[in-house]
Amino acid sequence: MGGKNHRNPIAREERLVLSLRRLATGASFKHLAFEFSMSYSTVGLIVKGTLQILWDILQPLHMPPLTVEKFEKIAEECDSIGNFPQCLGAIDGKHLRIICPAHSGTMYFSYRSYFSNVIQGVADAICKVTIIDGGGYSKQSHGGTFRLFACLN
Repeated sequence: MGGKNHRNPIAREERLVLSLRRLATGASFKHLAFEFSMSYSTVGLIVKGTLQILWDILQPLHMPPLTVEKFEKIAEECDSIGNFPQCLGAIDGKHLRIICPAHSGTMYFSYRSYFSNVIQGVADAICKVTIIDGGGYSKQSHGGTFRLFACLN
């Protein structure tokens, strides 16, 4: 080695396994750092980077931008399959616990008595997610967090 201090890079497979473990279990970065023998800041960078790569690759394939024609097809399916005329899908949301961001006051404090971000989605008549929105304040109304028709502009 000649006195050089080169570290072996973390393999793509290990990065993916680490990120999937985080998604599947919700384990903390500190727990994963211990489990994978890394610093927790490295774990955070790997998870963030890997998820961004997965989003960049999979989102255009599985959630392409909606068009007027796609909205019309969804409305037709909601009517024929679920007997819900003029419906564009079913909406639901989830509060995800977070540590209160600095200087945020009570914007992230939810009615559930903890700090959270809100993620919401819409599914069509065949239960396929068509739109998602994340990062909303807990204090916002669900309508404020999710602007369904913003994608048409």
